[in-house]
Amino acid sequence: LIEAAINNTRKKSMLFQRLKFYQRRRSRSYMRKKTNTRRKDRHVLRTHTWYSKRFKMIKIFNCHLPFTRNMKSSKYIYKSLKRGFVFDQTYKQTKLFKKNDTHFLTRYAKECSLIKKQINNEEIEVGVIGEYLIISYIKEVIDENIFDGLEFVSNIECSFLLINVPDNFNLKPEGLDLFYLKNEQKGGVIFVSKQKAMDTWKWLIKQSIMPVSITELERITLEEGTMNYPFDCVQSEYFKEYEKTVNKDIIEKYERTPKGKRVEIDIKDFFLFSDDKNLKYFYFEL
Repeated sequence: LIEAAINNTRKKSMLFQRLKFYQRRRSRSYMRKKTNTRRKDRHVLRTHTWYSKRFKMIKIFNCHLPFTRNMKSSKYIYKSLKRGFVFDQTYKQTKLFKKNDTHFLTRYAKECSLIKKQINNEEIEVGVIGEYLIISYIKEVIDENIFDGLEFVSNIECSFLLINVPDNFNLKPEGLDLFYLKNEQKGGVIFVSKQKAMDTWKWLIKQSIMPVSITELERITLEEGTMNYPFDCVQSEYFKEYEKTVNKDIIEKYERTPKGKRVEIDIKDFFLFSDDKNLKYFYFEL
């Protein structure tokens, strides 16, 4: 017998013969993998894969957001001013509450519309549909204790910001899986569940509504004469993190330059606007 011969010999060179006949070839395909499987749902934005193929992404508070478009043409945004734009703002936390008239937030909510409220230089969006109260805010900069007086129902995983949508745009709500609330500007916010997020996203693209990045969003708001929270709100904590992320590569390259070759500048005054106490805004019309 093979096993008896193996046990009698001192040199254990035939130990692989103890395996089954189809495992005696020394292939690593039969070995158990020690690496852990990767989580499929590892991105905050449901549209992360769609965005990352077409945009350069930046990471802010463990969430990747589209920063610039890969296309070189800067006039691409102007061709779609009348078509409408959409931006995935799922970096904001959105919760669904039962309406409670005794709570102070309901004074700022109107039927089927989003009202913006400032709390310590931070912004929250409040809207009412029937007996439900929708509150959208940035989790990292807002103290969630202000919602203790409300009856929590569920979380809404995804939210899409609409800008300059056509007048004939119509989106029918479907129970608690899909809400569409209009805001003060010509647009609104779509609140949708994670399961229906990509279907809604593709449907918006088929309606000729163009997804945009942060830089394009800033150019649109500049032309419209509006502010784009939090990317235009210098006092916001989110803007401070965003500013550090955008200027990180430039600052590191400046610090690597030898002192004899670089121009001496104050990094905080030159790159970081959020550290300045006094700011001046200039608005030009051509």
